[in-house]
Formats: sequence, structure tokens, C-alpha cells
Amino acid sequence: MKKQTKFGLMKFLSPSDEPISFLVVESLEYIPLIRRAFPNAELAAVTENEDAPRVKEWEGLNVSWEILDYTAEPLPFPKESFDYILSEHLLELAGNPQDIAAGFSRFIK
Repeated sequence: MKKQTKFGLMKFLSPSDEPISFLVVESLEYIPLIRRAFPNAELAAVTENEDAPRVKEWEGLNVSWEILDYTAEPLPFPKESFDYILSEHLLELAGNPQDIAAGFSRFIK
């Protein structure tokens, strides 16, 4: 069963109008919060859920979607593409979170 988030990771981020970039992997419920706190951010999301881009809550939030099995396929982004990567649920559920975190580190500026 998927754990319900309390959006705890947002307390580590200070809202900004700067044009920063975020990658959200499966923690999609953070998307509206990120967009409100960072209105000029470039926002990319990765999920296995093919229906995610059509969720009404995320309409009009200017998200670049990638639908793929990120545990089996490489992420389609250049190295050092993002200022922040948010993946709360994936790291909680992964059997090897250190490997996933190390893989994500390639995409941090």
C-alpha cells in the first residue's frame, strides 16, 4: 500500500521566482506544491503511470512528462540537468535506495 505523504520535503525548500529546474520521480502529488512555490521553475516528471499527464489536478501546471519504467530504463535527461530531484516514495520503497540516489546524482547540477 502506498504511504500517504505529508509533503515533508517541502520544508527543505525556500520558495523562489528563480528559473530553477525540478525532476519529480513518482512523488507526483508534490507537483502542485512545487509549481506554487516555484512559479518559474522548469518541471519534469517521471512515472510509470500512463494516465498521470491527464490527471485534472496537474492540468495547466506546465510539466514535461516522461512515462517509463525508470528501474529498467535510463532517464532520458542530460547529465547535470536539474537543480532539485524529488523522489520521496521511490527511495522509501526501493530495496537499494543508495544505488538509486547515486544514479540520480548524475542529473543534479
